Amino acid sequence: MKPIFIYPTTSIEKQPFEVVERKGIGHPDSIADGVAEAISIEYSRYCLKHFGAVLHHHLDKTLVKGGKAIIDYGIGKMDQPIKLIINGRISTQFNKSKIDSQKIQETAARQYLRKIFPNLEVNKWVEIESRTTNYSRNPVWYSPRNLDDLPEHKKVYASDTSAIVGWWPLSVTENLALKIERYFYQDNNIPKFDYLGQDIKILAVRQNKNLHLTLCVPFIATKTLNHKFYSKKLKELCSGLIKYGNQYLNNGYKLSIDINTQDKNLFQGSKRGIGHYFVASGSALDYGEEGVVGRGNRSRGIIAVMRPSSTDAIHGKNPAFHVGKVYAYFAEQIAQKISEQFNCECILTLVTQNKRPLIDPQKVFVFTDKKCDKNLIAKIMKIELSKREWIDRIVFDKYFLPLPGGTHGYQA
Repeated sequence: MKPIFIYPTTSIEKQPFEVVERKGIGHPDSIADGVAEAISIEYSRYCLKHFGAVLHHHLDKTLVKGGKAIIDYGIGKMDQPIKLIINGRISTQFNKSKIDSQKIQETAARQYLRKIFPNLEVNKWVEIESRTTNYSRNPVWYSPRNLDDLPEHKKVYASDTSAIVGWWPLSVTENLALKIERYFYQDNNIPKFDYLGQDIKILAVRQNKNLHLTLCVPFIATKTLNHKFYSKKLKELCSGLIKYGNQYLNNGYKLSIDINTQDKNLFQGSKRGIGHYFVASGSALDYGEEGVVGRGNRSRGIIAVMRPSSTDAIHGKNPAFHVGKVYAYFAEQIAQKISEQFNCECILTLVTQNKRPLIDPQKVFVFTDKKCDKNLIAKIMKIELSKREWIDRIVFDKYFLPLPGGTHGYQA
């Protein structure tokens, strides 16, 4: 283990302000992340079942291009399809066994989209184009003859030079951003309100003890027949969310919420529904919006402006040895263990180099808001890095697959 550098820091809760964004699971960027991860999971399961190892793949260049819908009060129908472009590289055979990778990709993508968007006819209105290849300067990298052509199978090493961050615990503001999305879902992750879509975005801003949330919440156009219904439901949502949010705040916090602020200015004076956030499918993909892997939520399922960020995206990458994914798992596990051991806030950065043994980071930086025993931290690091469960956690427990109000092994 390389030297561990420990530095004092001030708890995020004691900072004068925070800004935290949560892109809901129906946001175009979240969709790109989720589809790429869902495909990686199903492909990895297939490989483990048939070959005993995860074959080389990465699908982290996947993107989704919005379609077009006709929308007004009581009217919401797709007119142009949403296009999903699966992009990256993937192994297409092992020894003489061919892998129908395109079928795996399409099946996993459609299954995932059906779960996210109950109002979208996925087979009819989502066109899927696979642009994956098996090109490499190494002729057997994506066409291995046997397990010996997977060098990481015997000795796991980092696939890239990278720096990955994890932290624990989440702040009150970070937790609330996640919990607010949970308000819109039942315990089984089925949407709670049939008149609302899934492309919900939350921006939480804390100044000292004043917490203000701005939400973008799509209404299903076919369920929203007139402005009276829309206005009534907006008011109900706002009061319901204030009551719900205050359950998780102590008396020192003051919570305020705005929803769909564009309504005040966009198409002002229009009697039609085009000025509101109405959707047919459940997402702004109806308006031609695009989503790309890596532009969505980051560590712990949020975009926390005041936290350090990693150099790598996560979703769709090889769960066996891709440092951007595996170190995200390690960093989060280790930070949580240190936090729980010392009852402190912990921010952890793991730095490594391409082809370095995965369990031996080049450098480790630990920031805590109280003095901690360096030897005990080193012991925690060694224990966590020695565990070999990360593939099962990522593939079978779906550790990084986006969930409403949570992801990365954590749900508010």
